[in-house]
Amino acid sequence: MTARQGTLPLKDSEQGTVTSVSVVTANGLAGTVATATTTPAITLSTTISGVLKGNGTAISAATAGTDYAPATSGSSILYGNGSGGFSNVSVGTGLDFTAGSLTNTGGTVTHTAGALTASAVVVGNGTDDVKVLASLGTTTTVLHGNAAGLPTFGAVVLTADVSGILPGANGGTGVANTGFTITLGGNLATSGAFASTFTMTNTTTVTFPTTGTLATLAGSETFTNKVLTNPTVTDYVESVVAIGNSGTSKTIDLTTGTFQTVTMTGNCTFTMPSAVAGKSFILLVSTGAGSFTGAFTSVKWPGNTAPTLTATASRWDMLSFASDGTNWYGNFAQAYQ
Repeated sequence: MTARQGTLPLKDSEQGTVTSVSVVTANGLAGTVATATTTPAITLSTTISGVLKGNGTAISAATAGTDYAPATSGSSILYGNGSGGFSNVSVGTGLDFTAGSLTNTGGTVTHTAGALTASAVVVGNGTDDVKVLASLGTTTTVLHGNAAGLPTFGAVVLTADVSGILPGANGGTGVANTGFTITLGGNLATSGAFASTFTMTNTTTVTFPTTGTLATLAGSETFTNKVLTNPTVTDYVESVVAIGNSGTSKTIDLTTGTFQTVTMTGNCTFTMPSAVAGKSFILLVSTGAGSFTGAFTSVKWPGNTAPTLTATASRWDMLSFASDGTNWYGNFAQAYQ
């Protein structure tokens, strides 16, 4: 500021009067003075636009990106750009993850490398792209890892994919089966098409049939084509099969039983079954009205003489037969009443 038209004091004790005030434009500042000769009112101004910076002597316009961060929109994160300013952060540029995870908590994750396939499983390939799996799998397949490439869906292979003991609630035994041996720690109960309960009190080996039903130790059982070696049978009962009236011819069939009864109603020829070594049977003959004859094919009798059936009515003749695989051998006891 410059004072004019007055007398400046020459000494500290002397006084003067300022008659006019003005503002000099310099160092980035200018100004105006109202009522400069009476009660001056000074208004400062500047010709500089934008953000001001000072250097200790004067002020000048600041440079965006050098002296201050430029204005941003939205809610961007800023980072120092190494040039004296700031830039917006983007993942991969100014922001790297070396630990932890980036979580989306409600926004939209945008993939800008290309369109994504709808209803597909995508896998990152380690760069800026993704790979789409060939299928979504099925309800009976699981996703298998693949160290050499993309994972794939496939069925579970128990021998390759599963280790440890499968609990009984999930369809397993709930016990160790190493080496295909099930080690029981208690009673083992199975259920399914054939419900079974096994109670083991000691080391026991049980061989199950590949077909049919395993015999029980109680109740009635029917054995077909079974071989019993050196059995002891106590109080057994052999089935008695009535083969009806003789007529004039009768074929003996042992598949129904080996103790058979027949009633004579005519002079009959009995056809013997095939000779099987060790096979034997008894035929109990009722003479019926009496005076009937009976002849048996391919039978060897004692003294090479076949018996004559009892002629008396209502009597019983018992004939027994045994085979060596080639012939039938017969014996008899008669006239039971």
